[in-house]
Amino acid sequence: MSNRRAHRPSVRIVPTLGPGYSANTFRRTIAESVAAPTRERQTVREATVGEARATQPGRLLVRLIKAGISMNGNAWSPAVLQDAARRKVWGRGCHTFADHAPETEERDYPSGTVKNLAGVLTEDARWDEATQSLVAEVRLFAPWRESIADMAEAKAIGMSVRAWVTGGPGTYENQEAWVVDNIEEGRSVDFVPVPA
Repeated sequence: MSNRRAHRPSVRIVPTLGPGYSANTFRRTIAESVAAPTRERQTVREATVGEARATQPGRLLVRLIKAGISMNGNAWSPAVLQDAARRKVWGRGCHTFADHAPETEERDYPSGTVKNLAGVLTEDARWDEATQSLVAEVRLFAPWRESIADMAEAKAIGMSVRAWVTGGPGTYENQEAWVVDNIEEGRSVDFVPVPA
């Protein structure tokens, strides 16, 4: 029996003007994606279930995100993820946090806080053909090292990426989805208790 719950986040939509954007382009900050009427730039938090294993003490090899349609209804093609790997969207040194920041903390501290900083990527996220996903090694910091490793071994947690992406409603593998066409910026890769 799954303990996963469907989340319905509040959505705050604000017009964003800038290079490459028009008055009909929107930028969203949301916890999960929802279909939108036009091509948009938005923040997504996208998770993958319990894919972490120890590579050496204090290090875990983690799956950041897998190609396909997520439980959040976002479509991630292999080409988009491979492009993100080539461009080092989640590069060496990218932060990993224990949980996503709540909305108020996200607004006040958009780069995160030291109190939840659990580790960093020791390498650029790379494409893994066998699993059709982006993977990378994480160096865990004390005091998170033992607890995160223990939770990962028990498959009680998963990874969730935070990123700025563009895309829009469409179909992917004959299913309706919010189709991501570009990952502009990888913000973090976080450990979460209930990944999507």
